[in-house]
Amino acid sequence: MLGRIGLGFVMLNLNAGALRALLGQGSGAINFVRQLGGAFGVNLLSIALERRSQLYVDSFTAAFEAATPGNDSREALEGYDQWREERAA
Repeated sequence: MLGRIGLGFVMLNLNAGALRALLGQGSGAINFVRQLGGAFGVNLLSIALERRSQLYVDSFTAAFEAATPGNDSREALEGYDQWREERAA
């Protein structure tokens, strides 16, 4: 928590220093880099979430099948995925 507060204070000073050094183009350059960093950050986060989701589905399926022998949970999960995609469309 303390680090985030400190980072907030540091970013204000960094922006002020960058704008003072670059004069006219500083604001546009800083906003462009912020937008680009945000886009990359959101994209990388969604990729990581998608990969972890598949790992969790696989581990959930293995645990469910171990707990309930004779139950085909893979088909149930695939049916749920199809239902969810139909609802999203």
